[in-house]
Amino acid sequence: LTTLHELTATALRAVGFEPERRTYKPHITLARLGGAADPAILEAFERQPFGDAGHEFACRRFALFESVTAPEGAQYRIIASYPLTGLA
Repeated sequence: LTTLHELTATALRAVGFEPERRTYKPHITLARLGGAADPAILEAFERQPFGDAGHEFACRRFALFESVTAPEGAQYRIIASYPLTGLA
Protein backbone atom coordinates (compact mmCIF):
# COMPACT_ATOMS: atom_id res chain seq x y z
CA LEU A 1 0.00 0.00 0.00
CA THR A 2 2.86 2.36 0.77
CA THR A 3 4.45 1.76 -2.64
CA LEU A 4 1.10 2.28 -4.36
CA HIS A 5 0.60 5.51 -2.39
CA GLU A 6 4.04 6.81 -3.38
CA LEU A 7 3.53 5.98 -7.06
CA THR A 8 0.10 7.62 -7.03
CA ALA A 9 1.50 10.78 -5.40
CA THR A 10 4.27 10.95 -8.02
CA ALA A 11 1.77 10.55 -10.87
CA LEU A 12 -0.51 13.22 -9.38
CA ARG A 13 2.37 15.69 -9.01
CA ALA A 14 3.31 15.09 -12.66
CA VAL A 15 -0.12 16.31 -13.79
CA GLY A 16 -0.28 19.27 -11.41
CA PHE A 17 -2.06 17.92 -8.32
CA GLU A 18 -0.57 18.57 -4.90
CA PRO A 19 -0.70 15.45 -2.71
CA GLU A 20 -2.23 15.61 0.76
CA ARG A 21 0.08 16.84 3.50
CA ARG A 22 -1.29 14.42 6.10
CA THR A 23 0.91 11.48 7.02
CA TYR A 24 -0.18 8.43 5.06
CA LYS A 25 -1.53 5.64 7.26
CA PRO A 26 -1.95 2.48 5.16
CA HIS A 27 -5.21 0.66 5.80
CA ILE A 28 -7.81 -1.48 4.13
CA THR A 29 -11.49 -1.00 4.87
CA LEU A 30 -13.10 -4.44 5.15
CA ALA A 31 -16.60 -3.24 5.85
CA ARG A 32 -18.55 -0.11 6.62
CA LEU A 33 -21.79 -0.51 8.52
CA GLY A 34 -24.01 2.42 9.39
CA GLY A 35 -25.69 2.96 12.76
CA ALA A 36 -28.89 1.40 11.42
CA ALA A 37 -27.18 -1.88 10.53
CA ASP A 38 -28.82 -5.06 11.78
CA PRO A 39 -26.95 -6.06 15.00
CA ALA A 40 -26.95 -9.71 13.86
CA ILE A 41 -24.97 -8.75 10.74
CA LEU A 42 -22.43 -6.85 12.83
CA GLU A 43 -22.05 -9.75 15.26
CA ALA A 44 -21.57 -12.24 12.40
CA PHE A 45 -18.94 -10.00 10.82
CA GLU A 46 -17.04 -9.61 14.09
CA ARG A 47 -16.87 -13.42 14.45
CA GLN A 48 -15.04 -13.84 11.11
CA PRO A 49 -11.44 -15.12 11.40
CA PHE A 50 -9.51 -12.33 9.67
CA GLY A 51 -6.27 -13.29 11.39
CA ASP A 52 -3.71 -11.06 13.01
CA ALA A 53 -3.37 -7.48 11.80
CA GLY A 54 -0.04 -6.60 10.28
CA HIS A 55 0.57 -9.77 8.30
CA GLU A 56 1.40 -9.54 4.64
CA PHE A 57 -0.96 -10.84 1.98
CA ALA A 58 -0.97 -10.99 -1.80
CA CYS A 59 -2.97 -8.36 -3.64
CA ARG A 60 -3.16 -8.70 -7.41
CA ARG A 61 -5.56 -5.84 -8.26
CA PHE A 62 -6.93 -2.66 -6.79
CA ALA A 63 -9.99 -0.65 -7.65
CA LEU A 64 -10.82 3.04 -7.66
CA PHE A 65 -14.26 3.58 -6.15
CA GLU A 66 -16.68 6.46 -6.31
CA SER A 67 -18.84 6.96 -3.23
CA VAL A 68 -22.11 8.85 -3.40
CA THR A 69 -23.92 9.74 -0.21
CA ALA A 70 -27.61 8.89 -0.36
CA PRO A 71 -30.37 8.97 2.28
CA GLU A 72 -30.16 5.17 2.63
CA GLY A 73 -26.37 5.29 3.04
CA ALA A 74 -23.29 5.55 0.86
CA GLN A 75 -23.42 3.91 -2.54
CA TYR A 76 -20.14 2.64 -4.02
CA ARG A 77 -19.31 2.10 -7.68
CA ILE A 78 -16.06 0.85 -9.20
CA ILE A 79 -14.68 3.49 -11.55
CA ALA A 80 -11.67 1.47 -12.70
CA SER A 81 -9.76 -1.66 -11.71
CA TYR A 82 -5.98 -2.03 -12.10
CA PRO A 83 -3.65 -5.02 -11.99
CA LEU A 84 -0.77 -4.75 -9.51
CA THR A 85 2.28 -5.99 -11.38
CA GLY A 86 5.85 -4.82 -11.22
CA LEU A 87 5.37 -2.24 -8.44
CA ALA A 88 7.89 -3.52 -5.94
